[in-house]
Amino acid sequence: MSDPAEVVATVAGVLLVDRSRRVLLQLRDSAAPVNPDKWSVVGGHVEPGELPEAAARREVLEESAIVIDGPLEPVFEGALPASNRRGLTYWYVYAAPTAARDEDIVVGEGADIVFVEPAAIAGLDLAPSAALILPEFLGSPLHGSLAERAAAG
Repeated sequence: MSDPAEVVATVAGVLLVDRSRRVLLQLRDSAAPVNPDKWSVVGGHVEPGELPEAAARREVLEESAIVIDGPLEPVFEGALPASNRRGLTYWYVYAAPTAARDEDIVVGEGADIVFVEPAAIAGLDLAPSAALILPEFLGSPLHGSLAERAAAG
């Protein structure tokens, strides 16, 4: 058994924001090994030797078929309690504007991946990490500026 303070996984994710201020989220399926049937940030494990930003871009592409061309803005970096075991998961979460639309999404993993209105996010059954990260992000100036960049771009 690992020490409770030991990092047992490193993950990276991206909060994509569209022109309507909606955020791309993933509904994990019931067979997911971590946080089944909960809404979460689109992302996943950082592979050995992979940079977190590269992992975040790869995971979004694998899970939603959306390519992130522009820069990523850091939103959160830090260790959080691992959801399904002892220890910690180290998170890198980024954000970016997107011109992608609902019809551009191809669900490659999970039960669903959709753009969600900010007002609706509070009513979702969020994974613990998403419950911590999303409210602060949605209340930040970065969220609004990404929506403006998505509309302009």
